[in-house]
Order: sequence, then C-alpha cells, then structure tokens
Amino acid sequence: MVASKVGAEGLLLTPGEDYVQAGEDAMADALVHAIRNPAAMQALAQLGRQLVLEAYDWEVLAKKLETCWQKCFSSDAPL
Repeated sequence: MVASKVGAEGLLLTPGEDYVQAGEDAMADALVHAIRNPAAMQALAQLGRQLVLEAYDWEVLAKKLETCWQKCFSSDAPL
C-alpha cells in the first residue's frame, strides 16, 4: 500500500514496514517506484496484509467488541 500520512491515520501501521508513506509531492514517485519494484512491494504487501488480518479482521474486531460488552454488563462493572 502506498498512502499519505493522513490516509493511514488511525491504523496501527508503520511506514516502511507495513506500507509506503508518501506526501502529495512524492506520491507519484512512490507509485512509480512500487510498479518498478514488484518483488519488494509484494513482500511489503504480505506483511501489511498479515497485520490487517491480525488487527482489523471482522472476526478479531467482533471478539474485541464482545469482550467490551461483557465487561460493561458484568456484575463487577461499576454503575
């Protein structure tokens, strides 16, 4: 993934590890570099995909939400 800092905001991504960060002035160059270096981008894509599956997959998020609701409605929760 090639994205701006704002485009990746709110995601637990590390520039250079999980995605390529590029500002407006460097976006075209970053995309051209990605097209010309498919092997490097494929490796980056695999790492990024793994992170997304671990942190943002619907199953993962549903479990986190369920845990939150259970804590909210448990008999130990403060009123």
